Amino acid sequence: MPCAIGDVMHPLVFIIVLNWNSWRDTLECLGSLKQLDYPNYRVLVVDNGSTDGSEERIREAYPEIELLQTGANLGYAGGNNVGIRHALSNGAAYVLVVNPDVLIEQRTLTTLVEVTLFHPRIGALSPVVRFKDKHEPVWFGGSVIHWQEGRVGHTTIQEDGELCHPCAWASGCCLLMSAQALLEVGLFDQRYFMYYEEADLCQRMSRAGYMVAVCPLTNVFHQLSSGETVKHETPGFIYYMTRNSLMFFSRYVNQHGVSRVQLLWTLYRRYLLNRTTARALRRRQPAAVARFQACVDFAIGRYGASERYSKQGEPCV
Repeated sequence: MPCAIGDVMHPLVFIIVLNWNSWRDTLECLGSLKQLDYPNYRVLVVDNGSTDGSEERIREAYPEIELLQTGANLGYAGGNNVGIRHALSNGAAYVLVVNPDVLIEQRTLTTLVEVTLFHPRIGALSPVVRFKDKHEPVWFGGSVIHWQEGRVGHTTIQEDGELCHPCAWASGCCLLMSAQALLEVGLFDQRYFMYYEEADLCQRMSRAGYMVAVCPLTNVFHQLSSGETVKHETPGFIYYMTRNSLMFFSRYVNQHGVSRVQLLWTLYRRYLLNRTTARALRRRQPAAVARFQACVDFAIGRYGASERYSKQGEPCV
């Protein structure tokens, strides 16, 4: 049976929107945030060293909203950490990280906070993420990690009336985190730069005894079309996803009863040691080169922003 939520207080929530050369999306996102019915929140824009005039356009459209300039593209992890540190130093009880290409329903923040107050050990909580062009398919309704295979995946949303459902990680697309959990386990690991950093943070929260969950009672909407897959084919996306998956699984797999050496061998065979990849490398195909470079960089411990790929892919995921 679903649980009822009674009257609750309204702790301070900082909403962080990370912008990198995406002022059009950011302005639309900020417009949706103005409609929130939660009575105690502050919006903070962090500009990740944009070069398209984003800072000026955002300040002109929303002069009342605080904006921090990082001065460089610090990636998803580094840029959001700038905002999170600012939020924590200014008394935030919760931090909501929102990608600029996301639109939020009016009651989303209220619902998320109420659920976390009902379950005080929640460290990270996501709403359901749907595509903007239609309510289906659901982009994120839960998650799972297949430790034996070295794969992560999304699961089907469970609409059973429960307030939340535990999951392997909560989506960094729209992610509410408690200040208590962040102060205990730390912020995003900036070695990832982008991709897998929320999975890493959620693993640390789970190990510390916090719940990581998705809330099926509210939605946000991803602005990309459900049929758009271009960004998943860029060398930058392939590079960071490959290198960071190796980093993530090598860091945590032993804690889940799987041999680190065995899993890394599985991943290297998948990424490099096959005929298809060998042919693509001989032809210098960009995707294969990116995957090869990612494996090399992981092997030698080269993390953070890649000089070659830091301007490719998406700044926020």
